[in-house]
Amino acid sequence: MNVWALGERASALIADGRPEAALPPLSRCAAAGAGWALLLRARAKAALGRPALAEADVTRAFDLDPDCGWIFGLSVGPLTVPCEGRRLYEENRSFHEQKGCYAPRAFHGKLAIMAGKIDEGLAHLDWAAKAAPKRPYLFSWRGEARRRLGDLAGARADARRALSLDPRYAVAWTTLAAVERQSGRPAAALEAARRAARCGPWYENAPLEAARACLALGDVRGALTWLERAARRSSRLGWRNLGEGASFPAPDPETLLRDAPWRGKLLAWCGESLVSRGEPARALEFLDAPHPFAPAWRGEARLALGDAAGAERDLKAAVRLAPRYARAWAALASARFDLGRLRPALAACDQALALEPDWAWALYQRGRVLGALGNKAAALSALDACLALDRRFEAALLERARLG
Repeated sequence: MNVWALGERASALIADGRPEAALPPLSRCAAAGAGWALLLRARAKAALGRPALAEADVTRAFDLDPDCGWIFGLSVGPLTVPCEGRRLYEENRSFHEQKGCYAPRAFHGKLAIMAGKIDEGLAHLDWAAKAAPKRPYLFSWRGEARRRLGDLAGARADARRALSLDPRYAVAWTTLAAVERQSGRPAAALEAARRAARCGPWYENAPLEAARACLALGDVRGALTWLERAARRSSRLGWRNLGEGASFPAPDPETLLRDAPWRGKLLAWCGESLVSRGEPARALEFLDAPHPFAPAWRGEARLALGDAAGAERDLKAAVRLAPRYARAWAALASARFDLGRLRPALAACDQALALEPDWAWALYQRGRVLGALGNKAAALSALDACLALDRRFEAALLERARLG
């Protein structure tokens, strides 16, 4: 099957006003893993008046290939457009100027913001919001961009506009929480974060924002409770995700440290925060606390100190105690790799990815283990999947370059 020929035929059908006929060949291209085909199929669905289905294809396209916007004239550079795709690019590049391209422009803008190109991303989101003023996510994403630029009034207005369109939109509530916290209103921030957590139980940024608000209020128990909720939703998360300036407020020994369960939580998370800050030796002073994740963090600390054998012992205990804690499995893979135990390391990687398949660190671990085992094709596949999630992952870029 020549996907490029199928794509050109589908593109001609769309240009002839026959988008329905373009769907079957584009589905075949998409099944072959072509992100650009999903974007082209989204264009056909938009022409058929199916915006929700078109947006779903756009989401899948950028998840599959963050650079697929080249087909609509987005991110075009000397290495962006494949040689075989030149005709498709010439036929579709002007679509980014048409109203139906609001979703690809918005996703491209979001990726630009994540890459630190906030002004560029905001320009795309401005255009998308004007083209489709009834889509709440466009205002939510633009609000987050404005917040990062320091425009708190504009960010608040955008978040509230998104919520007026969809009162249960968790992402907008979370942005509003961050805006209120940055505006010096931590109580309002906590309320917005609670609303976000109720509306989006899947969304780990909501409990993280609630934990930040609790820290601003000096509420140690609240901060630890929300942080643990975030870590149970996505085990890759830890103290470092609360931000550079996050620190434990001094606990009241009469109310907190007297309570044994809370003392254990506090000590364990103090240890985890020290691991995150690159102080593994100090972290070990806290990580004998009775907490289900403490052995995993103790293993990470030993690994950072070069004690791979001790780390493996702790991490094996960790996965017995908390078998669904993907972070422990990923660290166990790293310890086994350092010990030269490649097959067991690969098994630990697979366990981590079975629990959290979109974790860039675990995909990197799998790539380097497979590379050491001599399976170059599988290693490159894992590293490419890692870099699709995080294009600035330096260790993965170096490993991929080493493998060629």
